[in-house]
Amino acid sequence: MELYNEYLKEIEERRGQELHPKPIDGAELLSEIIVQIRDTDNVHRKDALNFFIYNVLPGTTSAAGVKAAFLRKSSSVRLQYPKLHLLLLLSCYRI
Repeated sequence: MELYNEYLKEIEERRGQELHPKPIDGAELLSEIIVQIRDTDNVHRKDALNFFIYNVLPGTTSAAGVKAAFLRKSSSVRLQYPKLHLLLLLSCYRI
């Protein structure tokens, strides 16, 4: 979770400069975030889910591809948490 911890540090640094977090465009960081989302006992799960929904760039970035693959494979999310799945899908199409 090295990239995730670096991302959290960067968010704090940017907050001190009154800046929003940078968007996530890398597959490696998003893969670490997805590991935390899948771990229902992870202390960072809620934040990781928010980063997944709101901070991943849509389109053709490597992170967008990882996000799309995760959503396609997450049938358990669809069945167990339909509202969460809908929110995740909508986040892919934000303008």
